[in-house]
Amino acid sequence: MDDPILNSDELNDKIADDDDEIAFVRGSTIHKKIIPILLSPKVIFPFAAMNPIVTDPHLKQLFEEAHREHTVIGYAYHSETATLALPPLQHVGVAAIVPELSKLVDGSYLVKIVPLNRFFITAYINDDPKDITARVSYYYDQPEDEKTYQIFGLMNISDLRKNLTK
Repeated sequence: MDDPILNSDELNDKIADDDDEIAFVRGSTIHKKIIPILLSPKVIFPFAAMNPIVTDPHLKQLFEEAHREHTVIGYAYHSETATLALPPLQHVGVAAIVPELSKLVDGSYLVKIVPLNRFFITAYINDDPKDITARVSYYYDQPEDEKTYQIFGLMNISDLRKNLTK
């Protein structure tokens, strides 16, 4: 049985009472203090929506959990030619939501990823480059209104599929 949907105020009240691992809730998205980090060879900016097709089993599971649990995934720029295995502490990244994912015929996923707000890494919990988790602190400087999504032209998966099949 699914949990009842709580509004932001109810979630914030619940979190303040129950869980010190959650930084804040914005809308229905839970921003945890410890999040998975994916390394990207490109700089990713807030609201620069991405629609990758994902085949890797670990990434599929990661995106499924973020979508189901309404939590964020972190992206951090890390050059493929970097000498360090991980970005340094205090490195700035972007927290992203997974508002939609669609399983394709071949078993891969078409994932809609929307980066929302910036964070910086304060500690690594797991530093295995294939499964990074880190404690982060968030910057609170991003707009929260629905018009922002429209301005950036974010489209849903069904619209994206139509465009891909043309």
